[in-house]
Amino acid sequence: ARPGVYIFFFVSGFAIYRFALSDISLLKIPRFYLRRCARLMPALILYLSVCLALGWAGYIDYSIFNFFAPMTYLTNTVLVNPTRYGGHTWSLSFEEQYYLIFPLLLLWAKLDLAKKCALLFASIVLIALPVVFTIPWVGKTGVFAVWFLLLAGAFAAKAELDIKPMPYANFMFLFALALLVYSRAEGIPEFALRVIDGIVLPVLILSGLKFRPVNYVVSAKPMVFIGGISYSLYLWQQLFTGPWIRDIGLSHAAMLFPALICISWVSKIAIEDRLKNFLYSKIDQNRY
Repeated sequence: ARPGVYIFFFVSGFAIYRFALSDISLLKIPRFYLRRCARLMPALILYLSVCLALGWAGYIDYSIFNFFAPMTYLTNTVLVNPTRYGGHTWSLSFEEQYYLIFPLLLLWAKLDLAKKCALLFASIVLIALPVVFTIPWVGKTGVFAVWFLLLAGAFAAKAELDIKPMPYANFMFLFALALLVYSRAEGIPEFALRVIDGIVLPVLILSGLKFRPVNYVVSAKPMVFIGGISYSLYLWQQLFTGPWIRDIGLSHAAMLFPALICISWVSKIAIEDRLKNFLYSKIDQNRY
């Protein structure tokens, strides 16, 4: 499961540069921040509100303090307590911290000295916090792997590596996949695993784009559908895999999977798309 999460960071770094930051300017920075909030916050608030309601009803262990923890985007540290129902947003915290500082780093040459010092300080703090206050399932080496993959994704987008020819792409994909699987099976130390992830995952993704079987799979309608609801699915799956699953049995738990898909789809249509588009229109009307 962990390589899948780390793939997300590379893809996120790639996509946000390609579709939002390739023509960034100082005047567009506020608009970029507002659009990111409009994209991510509504679905997150809906999910956390349902968790809070279930907590008040006594079905799960969740309080108002746990509700606000993911809002700080510090769940990639031990400074807040989101519980298991918000703990999975550690990856979202890394993503939001990247969104906060990376656009300004792209405009470094256009900043005055005071802004450069403030940006440098903020960057050091945001990177240092999860290193100092490390959550166990990421680890200190994991923090650097995350930032490397986010930046590697942006570099790949800037260099347009996805559309440039890649000799022996099929071989490179199969070799990278084999190395990734082998590294998990042989009990390689954590530091070495993170180094392997940083090298292998970008190669796996970029070569996979040019490998016909992979293109066939990811372009299939079920995969496109899952990709479309992936953010809501990412949020809601934690609620559907809680400790209470053990009490109802595996066979009954499997029946909840269609419910998870349905809730994620409704969240995608009603919140992610409709509310996001409404907020986007308001942001654009105000010319931020």
